[in-house]
Amino acid sequence: MFKPIPMATICLLGLALDGLAGTTVVDSIHQESPAGAVNSEQVLIIDNDQFGNQRILSIGHPGGTITGPRPCKRDDPVAGMDCTGKDLRDVQWDGAKVSGSQFDGADLRGASLSGAQLENASFNDARLDNADLSGARLINCDFNNAGLSEARLSHAQIINADFMEADLSHSDLTNARLINTDFMAARLEGAAWTDGRRCRAGSVGACRR
Repeated sequence: MFKPIPMATICLLGLALDGLAGTTVVDSIHQESPAGAVNSEQVLIIDNDQFGNQRILSIGHPGGTITGPRPCKRDDPVAGMDCTGKDLRDVQWDGAKVSGSQFDGADLRGASLSGAQLENASFNDARLDNADLSGARLINCDFNNAGLSEARLSHAQIINADFMEADLSHSDLTNARLINTDFMAARLEGAAWTDGRRCRAGSVGACRR
């Protein structure tokens, strides 16, 4: 766990770094409360190269914890996993709590995620064709260019989600709760919309009935 640095140490750190060309500490560590949480932005270190280019390193974020991604496990799904590019076809993750996980480019075809908690998850370029996401919580999720043809999203909570250029053809969105959801350039032909009516052929970006 990342430990808070006393202010006296910060002062010494600042003096030490000021002695190194091109490196400056511009902010300081704040006491963690509760343990593992950060009350405000932590340390910003700016590196200036000989050409005047700057690189800013930010350690920590307000109210969060400093942790690395967890390994992706088919048989023991947990929050914060990095499943980028993984083969997860036909996984049985009904009701799983996998919020904050990365599934970019992953293969989730035929996966069962009914009732799963998927807040703040990323599915860019992922394959979820024929996946069951009914009743799932899809809040602050990205599905850019994802394949969701014939996926089941009925009764799902879909809030602040991005489906730009995703393939949702023949998917089931019956009784799904859609709030601030972007379907720009998404394919929706043959999809069952929230009211149960089918989107006609050629529906792109919006359901045409």
